[in-house]
Amino acid sequence: MNCTPFVIQYIILSHIWAAVQYYDVLLPDLKELSSPYAQYRRQLEAANQALLSRYPEIKRWNS
Repeated sequence: MNCTPFVIQYIILSHIWAAVQYYDVLLPDLKELSSPYAQYRRQLEAANQALLSRYPEIKRWNS
């Protein structure tokens, strides 16, 4: 398998994040503990929704 360093790093980090429940536990807790982070996440999610509504084909890239 011929992977770039970025891809290798992404694969390794995705396994680490899954093991420590980064997305399921840490980030939701961080939103409760930090109002600036919660505001950032709301803005990020709004931007993501705007992008997906303008370019619906992006949804296929993550599946």
